[in-house]
Amino acid sequence: MIAAAAALVSCALIAFQVALMQALSIAQWYHFAGLVISVALLGFGAAGSILAAFRQSLLQGRAAWPKPPLASAQPRAKPGRRVPRSGTSRAPAPLERGARPTAYDVKPMVDQPTARADLVIAITLLLCGISMALGLPLAQTAAARFDLYLLFVERGQAARLALTCAIFFAPFFFGALALAVIFTSRIGQIGRLYGANLLGSALGGVAALAGLHGLAPTALPAALGLLPLAGSVLAAPADRRRFFGVAAMAGAILCLFFVARPPPLATSAYKGLSRALNLPDAKVMFERRHPLGHVHLVAGPALRYAPGLSLAWPEEVPNSALLFLNGDGHAAVPPPGEAGRIYDFTTAALPFTLGRPGSVLILRAGGGAEAALARRHGAERVLVVEPHPVVADLARTGYAGLDAPLDADLVVEDPRAFLERGRGTYDLVLLPSVGEFGGAAGLHAAQEQYLLTREAFARIWGALAENGALSVTAWLDYPPRHAPRLLALLVAMLADAGVADPAAHIAAARSWSTLTFTVTRQALTAQEIEAVRAFCRERQFDLALLPGATPEERTRYHQMQDETLTTLLENLLSSSMGRAGPPDPPRQRRVKDAAPYLVDRYDFHLEAPTDDRPFFSQFLRGRSLGALRALYGGGVLPFFELGSLVLALTFVLVAVPGAALILLPLLKLGAPGFRAARPLLYFAGLGLGFMLLEIALIQRFILLWGHPLYAAAAVISTLLAGMGLGSLFSSRLSEHAATRRIVLALVFGFLLVLPWLAPALTRTALAWPFLARAGTTALFLLPPAFLLGLPLPLGLRAIQKMNPAWVPWAWGVNGCFSVAGAVLAAWLAVVSGFSTVLAAAAISYAVALLAVSNRPPL
Repeated sequence: MIAAAAALVSCALIAFQVALMQALSIAQWYHFAGLVISVALLGFGAAGSILAAFRQSLLQGRAAWPKPPLASAQPRAKPGRRVPRSGTSRAPAPLERGARPTAYDVKPMVDQPTARADLVIAITLLLCGISMALGLPLAQTAAARFDLYLLFVERGQAARLALTCAIFFAPFFFGALALAVIFTSRIGQIGRLYGANLLGSALGGVAALAGLHGLAPTALPAALGLLPLAGSVLAAPADRRRFFGVAAMAGAILCLFFVARPPPLATSAYKGLSRALNLPDAKVMFERRHPLGHVHLVAGPALRYAPGLSLAWPEEVPNSALLFLNGDGHAAVPPPGEAGRIYDFTTAALPFTLGRPGSVLILRAGGGAEAALARRHGAERVLVVEPHPVVADLARTGYAGLDAPLDADLVVEDPRAFLERGRGTYDLVLLPSVGEFGGAAGLHAAQEQYLLTREAFARIWGALAENGALSVTAWLDYPPRHAPRLLALLVAMLADAGVADPAAHIAAARSWSTLTFTVTRQALTAQEIEAVRAFCRERQFDLALLPGATPEERTRYHQMQDETLTTLLENLLSSSMGRAGPPDPPRQRRVKDAAPYLVDRYDFHLEAPTDDRPFFSQFLRGRSLGALRALYGGGVLPFFELGSLVLALTFVLVAVPGAALILLPLLKLGAPGFRAARPLLYFAGLGLGFMLLEIALIQRFILLWGHPLYAAAAVISTLLAGMGLGSLFSSRLSEHAATRRIVLALVFGFLLVLPWLAPALTRTALAWPFLARAGTTALFLLPPAFLLGLPLPLGLRAIQKMNPAWVPWAWGVNGCFSVAGAVLAAWLAVVSGFSTVLAAAAISYAVALLAVSNRPPL
């Protein structure tokens, strides 16, 4: 029954992580998914370290300490040193009065579970279930509720975030402590128990997705609390089982109360949904939960949608309903009838000046505004690709009675997967707008955007008909970032396609808030150039880019505070990035131009993103922080890139306590540093390497699965299932150094080839059906996961033979370095790409391999 209890709590802890990620994505932003993982791992590390420091009290109680009734008759000794035994007695020699035994004095039989250990397991599982039920309600109180936008400008917000972390830390700590006591008290069964732990964890990802389909994200954590409560009854000593049954029933009533009445989720006041509902008479017309995101449809007389509207628009702006996904703006529902002609006065109408397109492909536009614009300009066939099934259902049914049915064919699929299938060619491809009105404060810096990479744009180019075009709009920001980087991506696409003169294929119109690029497969003709010029003149837009455009035409209607944007656009077209040839970053030579804002000297990243580093909105250069601070001030600096700063803050919140949790128990154990060096490197390498690998695979497989939640569930469940099988098999293997060397060498070899295998797999399987992708993920990850499940139980068995007191400490070291790995992986991926993260994982496992020794310790 103890294995069943381990499986139940493991399942609950993984599912609890996924539920918290979803809840925090709705209340704040997606950034806190990494924070949840780090807090969870910190709980595991803390549990192992606490057990290492208080092993005797937790496993055997005070009675386990040797008592010196004849201390006065024994020779005196220095504190902590054993006194020579008298006679032939095998009893432990007494210590001097007041001295405490060290790890070398007392070595209890931890492989013989005691009633004390089972009692601790039952208590911690009970506390785990109760803290799961209370976690979100407590985090939503005024004392703990924080707002991402205010973290760096308002006192007390960081303390609230720390309190929220402490609240979420509790269930992970209690659950991990129960697992640590289970493993330590039954080290001889570590293969079977660790296997049950991993297999239960693998089920947790599936359970979370199933739960999110039926329960609110705020109700799911309380429902999951029922699992450790059941485990507490299974693990309780026989003479205490009735008591724990009653306590578990009381805890279950608390859980069911919060399932029936989940706490309201307070969303950030700075999210689009919150701002929309603050307008007069705005109301929610439709709301539905889904694992891919919580959908709201909001309508009201004060809501308007006409991005980059021309100053020449002669009428009142009609109101429009807006769609929100997890509180963020997703799409707009066009106004009915002739009111929809307002979109002809936006920069988004630029591509329709080149002629009437026969077929139009619109990527991720379930609101219908773009489809209405295409129909107004005579498109015969309009195909909309929308990845969210709830948004697609709304479009099919007329947007909850708003009398605005989607006048287009609809495909429910991720846009990248659709492009990989290669379903024909189109006269015009429209992409979703990039950025946000007024700037996004760097919120999306650490978010994977696989539709905005060189590989994605190469597929879009391949989807264009012979005389086709693509168009995409960027919101203007200052300093300019989104528009210049978007142009760099378009220029890279043309270079990859062998176009020698990108400037001859690009037209761009600028309003007071947006800039729309249109790229044609064939060079722009004189007739098309004149049509674009006439469109901008009639609509009072500036010609940001057009063959033959004069400097006066670029700022005729909208003056800019400086020439930064114009200079950047010119340099991007004239730089070596525009030369024809295959993707090859070393070819992107430095610009030899004396212009004041050279692309390669700019304070922000402008190079074209790739699938290996798909962070389009990560602009900030580390070398530029000092100059930006001097120019704009320290108070403004955080809002250039909040996403990157949240990563740094997460590291501070978890790294400092993590280091303390490793070092302090080591001092208490009294172990000399040189003896702990090899075990420290071994278990640290395993924890750091696995977490680097897991995070890199999750981020890489977002492309394959279309959403971070699905990717996380698929990767975590598959890896843990394979590791569980490996752990079960480890009981048949010897823990000798040679065995561990062979296993780690195989893992190291797999990691060396993974940077080439993973991209090939995602490119190949991306166009396959869902079940085929699931099967491919399992076949690809299960064999290496099986190997990954072997080193930890083998190492724990090896270190138990050396000194059982080090077993929980080793477990804690593994957990604490996993915490560092979660944050380090996210940071490395953003600044250097997934290949670098996988290389770091390989180095970590190489360190563990080198730490293996034929002599104790380890």
